[in-house]
Amino acid sequence: VQENRGRFRTLLKSGQTSYIKAGEANIKRIDDDRPFSQDRNFFWACGIDQSDCVLVLTHDDETLYIRLANDMEKLWMGERLSIAEASAIAGVSDVRSLDKLVSYKTLPARRTKEIIVRLRMVKQDIEIDLIKKAIDITAQGITSARKSINDGIKEYVVEAELTHRY
Repeated sequence: VQENRGRFRTLLKSGQTSYIKAGEANIKRIDDDRPFSQDRNFFWACGIDQSDCVLVLTHDDETLYIRLANDMEKLWMGERLSIAEASAIAGVSDVRSLDKLVSYKTLPARRTKEIIVRLRMVKQDIEIDLIKKAIDITAQGITSARKSINDGIKEYVVEAELTHRY
């Protein structure tokens, strides 16, 4: 992810600032349990799978803002990443609490999407290797699941075999 950000930052002009926002939590109530789906561009740039974060990039600098969990959220929804954990995952040395960033929900995208889309279209060697590995695992899972299919077998058994292989 550090290399991804580095390539992105070289395309920013001096004085230009770009904001990449994490996906928003799909929670309407504190006891709501809907699956979270991270913004793929944010994940590409940070490797963090957590809502309510913003990556601020300039040609020369990068700052990651994360929302820290309060005691009520910790009780109901579990821990969120600490500043140190987010720094280690993303490889960003300047990580701050999101409450230090004013009005983060209204930050402009500033051509971020088109730049990232262009960069993500050409895969790096490590990405190609990971895609090949995922294909191999998928093929093994399908082969194993296929072998478990017999007359009268329940669908959940086949699903369990596939999940086990993954």
